[in-house]
Amino acid sequence: MCQCNNQNCGCVPEDYTSQIVYDGIKFTCPELASIVPNCTKLDILLQIFGEQICSLLGTQSPVNTLVLPIGAWDMDNNAILVVPHTLSATEFATISNVQVLVDNDAQDTKRPLNTNEGSAFNGTFNIDANNVNLEVFAGGIFDAATYSSVANNRGYIVINYTKD
Repeated sequence: MCQCNNQNCGCVPEDYTSQIVYDGIKFTCPELASIVPNCTKLDILLQIFGEQICSLLGTQSPVNTLVLPIGAWDMDNNAILVVPHTLSATEFATISNVQVLVDNDAQDTKRPLNTNEGSAFNGTFNIDANNVNLEVFAGGIFDAATYSSVANNRGYIVINYTKD
């Protein structure tokens, strides 16, 4: 179990003497603390580099990440898209986080699908035993010509889970 400051991801203090504890082994990380002022960023770094840290310790990272391309999706004319995932039933039961990030047609703006930008709630998603179900709402920012092309991958779904 990865921890910071002897807590389950307690906030990193500003004195840059933070420690990451993995299975009772303490790692002092002044370099990390100087660039990571809060838990959210530390969690992200642990997800990105956790496999390498745990590999050095001879163990496997408890958090795995599955990245799925959304594929072509005309969000302006098709409100719902279903994207299959490959998680087993036990992996599905351990999901800790799901994020969906979509690109506009020009691929110069990325937004979370469930953004509450402007005056409307723009989209949502849920995950079941077999699929990630994506939906956009009429009148939202994704219900526009700038999200209608099917020429490119629309974005990515990122799922954090524990591997079988």
